[in-house]
Amino acid sequence: MAIQKSNTSRSIIVLRGNKNMSQEDLARKACITLDELKEIESGKRPSPDSFELIAEALGLTPADFSSCINNPDQFFKNHDIPVAA
Repeated sequence: MAIQKSNTSRSIIVLRGNKNMSQEDLARKACITLDELKEIESGKRPSPDSFELIAEALGLTPADFSSCINNPDQFFKNHDIPVAA
């Protein structure tokens, strides 16, 4: 499960950065607290509700967000999302 948490955190950070959103911006748009987002970006697994809210705030369906988390490198490549080395 640690890999999943790491992929979730990484995916949110990369997608948020790609949209030029701060943590505050994403938390506000997703209707979650900033503290909750910070915990998720630090590795805490999001609740199912938070997962859906974050996906929608990032402009993704929950299915696409799951796809990103399951194979982030492939998702970023397929969607031309730059990833910092």
